[in-house]
Amino acid sequence: MKSLSSTSSSDRGPTLLRFFAGVLLVAALAVAGQYAIDALRPPEFSPTIRGMPRQIDNTLVYLGDSINASFDHTEENSKPLSALISLAADHHIGTVALGGYDMRLFRDYIRTMLPRISPDKPHTWILTVNLANYRQDGRVPWTRNKQHIALLRQYLHRPFRAFATPMRIFRFPAYRPDMRPDEDARRPILWQGRTIGRTRDFTDERFKIAGVTDDLRRENVIIRYGQPMTPDNLALRATAEAARLLRSRGQRAVFCIMPCDVGRCDALLDGRITPILDEKAATVAAAARAAGGEVLDLHAAFPHDLFIPDQYPNEHLRNAGRERLASAIADFIATNAPPPAAP
Repeated sequence: MKSLSSTSSSDRGPTLLRFFAGVLLVAALAVAGQYAIDALRPPEFSPTIRGMPRQIDNTLVYLGDSINASFDHTEENSKPLSALISLAADHHIGTVALGGYDMRLFRDYIRTMLPRISPDKPHTWILTVNLANYRQDGRVPWTRNKQHIALLRQYLHRPFRAFATPMRIFRFPAYRPDMRPDEDARRPILWQGRTIGRTRDFTDERFKIAGVTDDLRRENVIIRYGQPMTPDNLALRATAEAARLLRSRGQRAVFCIMPCDVGRCDALLDGRITPILDEKAATVAAAARAAGGEVLDLHAAFPHDLFIPDQYPNEHLRNAGRERLASAIADFIATNAPPPAAP
């Protein structure tokens, strides 16, 4: 007669096998279910996502944001900045223009597309730099940047697409934000070396009402442009990384630091914005050049009357401003020799 302990030990093996077999069966059914759902209800990718892979075949590739097509609706015959660059440079331009993003999106897009970028076809990449995105550590609570790259990966890599939805357990890790919204709400807003409040004290809702005052405009300038930039700023690091990635594939990387309405900002804050933006522009330019990029710094080059009124503070330009900016970019590309190709 077998002892109780020997019987228990002999039963444990088959029990564990059945357990692991069950786990594998459930996993197999989940995977099959994901592919079945994807086949029955395929995702609808935006025109921007669908068009991204084709853009890198153009001689010029423009990576931009809302500056590309923010029009003053009192003006007629407005054209996107990318279209004006194409006309001024006499080249067809591939455009990836997205709203409200920073250099990390461009860096991630380049990284995702890197296997498709041929070093045998050296092109010029124009990357727009918005100094409003270079503040403090560069962490943000919103996830659109990461969601966008996750969708691009799904579009480019068909086997991964099925695992994005609907099961949350299979969602891409890229959906995680840099910081929790409650953490961002507690973040200090700094001005002239002192804390003047927390993020929660300065809401965008106040700028959506009629009769915005100069006091509110001053606050907005301080939040967007007046925050110090720490050395580990994520957008700053992404600037250098984007340049290195492009140079590693023999591409020319031109960083255009976009015009800011510096005159109006200084008028609101007694000239104290110019030194802050000058320092930030110099820091960004140094990081881009050290990584092999070229820099066209226009952050303080345009007068107030070239900017769209009532979108303030902003980098959005009227027709004349966009035409002048397009000409400056085209001239820079044509008259400046690119650095030697990366080894």
